[in-house]
Amino acid sequence: MKKLLVLLLISICIVGIRSKEYLPLLGLDKAEAAAPVSITTKDMLVSAKKGGPKNPMSAAQFAELSHKDPDAYQKFIKSYDVVQEPSEVDKLMNFLAHGKYE
Repeated sequence: MKKLLVLLLISICIVGIRSKEYLPLLGLDKAEAAAPVSITTKDMLVSAKKGGPKNPMSAAQFAELSHKDPDAYQKFIKSYDVVQEPSEVDKLMNFLAHGKYE
């Protein structure tokens, strides 16, 4: 049943994109599709830094904390973890798989 639904959605999208009267409505003119996209390394570095850890623990802080706290190593590792929120695609796939939205 799920395969049939996915096949139906894909076929509707293909028919919509292939139809010449719907292309201007969707904004998919050939002139816009042929325009090159330029991405610089600076843009990629800025986007990579946004997802990094907020406040990582330094080695000196770990050394001080390790004398007092037996769980210092776990705290040190957790300080470098990157928390990623699920994207819209992940939320949609979860909804389709389990029938609930989170």
